Amino acid sequence: MGKPEELPDLHPSPRMNTVVTQMNRSARCRCCLWMVALWCAATVIFMLAGYDNVVHSVAVDRMVLRQGSQKYESWIATPVPVYYRVFVFNLTNPRQFMNGDRPRVKERGPYVYLMKESKEEIKFHSNGSVSYRTRPLYYFQPQMSIGSQDDVIWSVNIPFVNAADAVKDNGFLKMVIQIAKKIHGFDTLRQLTVGELLWGHKSRVMDWARTLQELPYPHQLFGLLVGFNDSVQEPYTMHTGKGNADMMNQILSWNGRQQLDFWSGDKCNEIRGTDANGFAPGVTKDNRLYIFNGQLCRAIPLVYNETVDQSGISAYRFVPPDDVFAYGSDHPENACYCSGGGCPPSGVLDMKPCYWGASIGFSFPHFYKADPKLRHLVHGLR
Repeated sequence: MGKPEELPDLHPSPRMNTVVTQMNRSARCRCCLWMVALWCAATVIFMLAGYDNVVHSVAVDRMVLRQGSQKYESWIATPVPVYYRVFVFNLTNPRQFMNGDRPRVKERGPYVYLMKESKEEIKFHSNGSVSYRTRPLYYFQPQMSIGSQDDVIWSVNIPFVNAADAVKDNGFLKMVIQIAKKIHGFDTLRQLTVGELLWGHKSRVMDWARTLQELPYPHQLFGLLVGFNDSVQEPYTMHTGKGNADMMNQILSWNGRQQLDFWSGDKCNEIRGTDANGFAPGVTKDNRLYIFNGQLCRAIPLVYNETVDQSGISAYRFVPPDDVFAYGSDHPENACYCSGGGCPPSGVLDMKPCYWGASIGFSFPHFYKADPKLRHLVHGLR
């Protein structure tokens, strides 16, 4: 029998063991590297998300109104100049108008005023609100204006017209007004300076009326802006945003009221919105914002209009909607702004309920977006 063949050595050599070991280690290392990379990526994503939340929380917290904060200092006294541009109408055909012709007016302006507003009687409350009163100061800017405050215009004698309107349904009082007109020389029209029209003038009609009874009108002079210059205004209570960022800058009460009583419905009497100096964070284009204006005795809605660049920062511009003063079946939400005598023409807010019964209306300039028939009543509107 021949010598049996030797079987090959099936045990790996030390060199092969080394190669296999290195390959296994390499695979494990790659796996570990992937796990470390994934862990790092997840950590970075988590940290970035958390960082954004932290930054947002810090930013929102800095927007909360607190005594001694940077926001507080700019809140009590507006650091940015605010200019008011006033335009007035001069009646150019006074004689013809008194004889029954349609009025012809010519717009004059702007008469520019720098407004500086400070806040007084500031009191913070434990519920996250703050109460305050404002004091606006208006400074005439002749270099930015078309003329002087001493420019003379023809205007309606508003106190006399209001007195006549108040007694139009009372035959006896209507006769008294007509007699007083002849005796005292009251006129339907009068010449005034721009300054007198805005900031006040003596009214013989009001002086005469005060001899008969006490008037609800609290000022000695009559002017469209009497009581608004260097006079402390009605108190506001506003949410500071403390504990509830969504309520930041929201007006909670005005003149001691949480609800108005000028209008005929609860919705119209709501006090809501801000004073227009700021809004809660997170405003989007789809938001419907509100500002509350005590001078208008109501809240005004605002809707997105356009995106603008403000000192290199993209910002949203919000404006009142075109139908804010519209009435009729298409706008039932505004019906409660109508008085007992019915609704005014669309485009006009009847201010009689909150201005001592005076026949005063508010509209956009030149009856913009108002009932077209209003524009046909006056020559000279654009």
